[in-house]
Amino acid sequence: MNHLNSIYQRLQSNYSDCDITYAPGLLTVKCKNGEIRADGFRTCFLEDGKTVQELLEKNDDNLYEEMERFILYLQEGGANLETESLPSEIPETDDEDGKISDTADQSMTFSPNPEGVVKPPRKWPALLSGIVIILYSLLGLFMTLFYMGDAPSVGIALGIVMHVSILLSGIALLVCRAPKLPEHSRPVICIQERLFVSVLAFIVWPLALFLLLIAFGYCVQPPLDVPFGLIMFLIGLGLLICGIWMLLAGKNRRLYVFENGSLTYMTSWGRKRELLPGQRFSIRFGANDSIQFLNADKKKIFAIERNMRGVDKLADWVESREIPLEITKLKEQQIQQEEGIEPVIQWREEYTTRLHSHLKEIRLGKWLVLALFWAGSIIPLFFFIAGALKFSQTIYLMAASPLPLIVYYLAFAPVLTLNGKQKGATAEWQSHHIRISLPLVLLPALWLMSVFHYGLEQVLIMEEKWYTLAFWFGLGAIFIIAFVLRTPKRLRGEGLFMIGLSLLLVAEPMMYAGNFALCGEETHYPAKVLERNIEQDDDDDSLEYSLTVQLDDGTAFEFPVTEELYEMEESGTEFVVCQRENPLGVRMLDLHLPPEK
Repeated sequence: MNHLNSIYQRLQSNYSDCDITYAPGLLTVKCKNGEIRADGFRTCFLEDGKTVQELLEKNDDNLYEEMERFILYLQEGGANLETESLPSEIPETDDEDGKISDTADQSMTFSPNPEGVVKPPRKWPALLSGIVIILYSLLGLFMTLFYMGDAPSVGIALGIVMHVSILLSGIALLVCRAPKLPEHSRPVICIQERLFVSVLAFIVWPLALFLLLIAFGYCVQPPLDVPFGLIMFLIGLGLLICGIWMLLAGKNRRLYVFENGSLTYMTSWGRKRELLPGQRFSIRFGANDSIQFLNADKKKIFAIERNMRGVDKLADWVESREIPLEITKLKEQQIQQEEGIEPVIQWREEYTTRLHSHLKEIRLGKWLVLALFWAGSIIPLFFFIAGALKFSQTIYLMAASPLPLIVYYLAFAPVLTLNGKQKGATAEWQSHHIRISLPLVLLPALWLMSVFHYGLEQVLIMEEKWYTLAFWFGLGAIFIIAFVLRTPKRLRGEGLFMIGLSLLLVAEPMMYAGNFALCGEETHYPAKVLERNIEQDDDDDSLEYSLTVQLDDGTAFEFPVTEELYEMEESGTEFVVCQRENPLGVRMLDLHLPPEK
């Protein structure tokens, strides 16, 4: 590496008529229509904005002489002379001292970077994967058009969306490229993804395509199961995006550190973010070994991980620059756990709300809403079995049983904790909070969901459509988002995840009851049986019976039936389809004997 400061002082004293500037890591000399740029490793000689020579030289005296010859050349005419009249006394060499090359005649060759070799990215994994994924998507679109007319419109629509998404993913692999670094720049550190990221990608994206193929089959081929196909599509698409990101990360994701203090970060998708020389920034260490670079306003600009190649060289550079360091709260807790230090959680007056003046009443309300939840999810079922409650009354009471608890939590969230007995919490902190035991919420939620899914829904079967599944998850998502927003950040923890699972479970009975409430009067018509089927249960040796019946719109629907009903129909007994339909197009169906019988 050249000592640019000493060269700068010599040039200043001898060529004061030139515009000579020096910043740590970059020496610039401007004279007439030419310019010299030196960063300590490489020196570029430019004339009329074009690089005419490059020199890699370790000897300061030789480098100064070449700069001097170029300055004299410019002062004597420069552009008026032919390129061949440039100083030619420097021998072209391949030894350790340097290498000179003329960009007009041959491609540049650089010596290894002493601080960290910038290895060229592997482009072929992304290129190969992109071509395969695009071909797969085009074949899938052709197959979707082939099934058009035979498969349901929902399945065709999902197939088109599926393969267009796959096509866009493949195109992204081909077009997302990181911008090239300027020719005169030379990083002292390069941090990039390790090889295992690209290797893992070749496991993930083929698995994703396999799941998407299964999803497509369930949407267009019998036995049709669009809701299951939608779930498989979402899982497969998520895996595909992960695989695409891994390939692009191996191809594009880089952090370059330059001697002048600037940093250039390339994202996986090919976008560039920079920290310029002199710009104030800090580094924050987060959980999961993330290293975040923050601007002066403490906003994250980009982040890398400690498992990336070359990150070990960053520590010495950060220490030499005296860059401010900090750690996240989660990282601090992680360190304390690793060292066996028990964190102390203290009560602070800023946490106080008007609700803390009514803790006794709120605690009493907790037991009341939990009792309503348990009673409402269990008792109506036994009354229905005993014939004391109608079917509609039963599902309304059971589906509504979690609502008091949901309203209670949203109203009093600032004084409620879902995280069990808080380790390290002081007695004062515990006295200001009311603890909700998660098993008291999760157990009735599991019971409620299982009773509806495997019991009551078999009494009156809801025709599954993609939007019924969307209603279920949408309602659960609304509850979960409301709980997260209402819960103070200091109280969010693993308990919030478990309560979110409970909310998703109780959303299914609510969705069923809501669809039933919107249905009109029931209608009956003769059941035209298209197919009888007997299958052995996968879990035991029992047999499962079903009858495939043609509905009033011509579609086929499979009813699970008991052995007794199956034998009655097989012997010639006539059945009717009991059908209810709501404005959303959801049908609720049952197969039974005619009402007069």
